[in-house]
Amino acid sequence: LAACAALDFFRPHKTTEPLERLYELVRTVVPPLEKDRFFEPDIRAVSDLIRNQEVVKAVIPGYRSGLHSDSSE
Repeated sequence: LAACAALDFFRPHKTTEPLERLYELVRTVVPPLEKDRFFEPDIRAVSDLIRNQEVVKAVIPGYRSGLHSDSSE
């Protein structure tokens, strides 16, 4: 959430493609911070993305749970 807020301050500049995909994913469940608000719903929404492996799917194209093999193994 903090990284997404930081990216908002640096717009229109972009970061790497994987991080842009992650930013877009987070923004589907958490809007940009425009004023103070209670963060528990935002944290829960992003936690759900992590728990459901949506974050890794956004960052690693072609990732499928249990089928991804790390080339360093």
